[in-house]
Amino acid sequence: MGFLAAALASVPALAQGRPVPGAMLPQAQAGDVDAMMVVASDYLRDPYGDHAEGYRWMMRAAACDGPGCIASPDMLHSARLSAASSLFYGVQHATRYVVLPDMMQVYVWMTIAQSAWSTRGEKPDYSLNFYKREAAARMTPAQIAEAGRRAAAWRPMSLEAVLRTPFDPPGQR
Repeated sequence: MGFLAAALASVPALAQGRPVPGAMLPQAQAGDVDAMMVVASDYLRDPYGDHAEGYRWMMRAAACDGPGCIASPDMLHSARLSAASSLFYGVQHATRYVVLPDMMQVYVWMTIAQSAWSTRGEKPDYSLNFYKREAAARMTPAQIAEAGRRAAAWRPMSLEAVLRTPFDPPGQR
C-alpha cells in the first residue's frame, strides 16, 4: 500500500468514501456562512456522522448575521431556507430521523427571513412563503403566536455568540 492510500485509509470517513466534515471547519469557525453550510451538509449527509453537530452548524449559518460573520444577504437567505427545509421535512437516513421536523422553528426562521427581505425592500420568494404558510397550517394559534414572539425577539448574532450557542436539535433539548 502506497503512502497516500495508507494516509487515506487512516481516516475512516475517507476510507469509506464519505465526506470529511472538518475539511471546511477552520473557515466555518472564522465566520464564513457558506463554509458553515458545507460543514453542516457534510455531517448531515453522512449516515454514520454526528448529525447533531450537522444540525448545529446549519443553525449557526442561519443565525450568523452580526459582527464577525462573513455572508452576503443572499447567502444568509439561502442558509435560512436550508434550515427551514431541513426542519420542515426533518432529515432522515433510511427510516430513522436524525433531525426531527419542528414547525415552530420553521415559522420563526421564515419570519426572520421575511423581515430581512422587507428591510431590503424586496418581496420574499416563493419558498419562504411556502414554508411559513405550510408550517402555520400544522401549528395551533398559540404556537403561531409563540413563534411570532420568538421571531420578534430575535436579534442578529455575532460570530462569538453563534459559536457558543448550543443549538440542540429538536427532540434533544
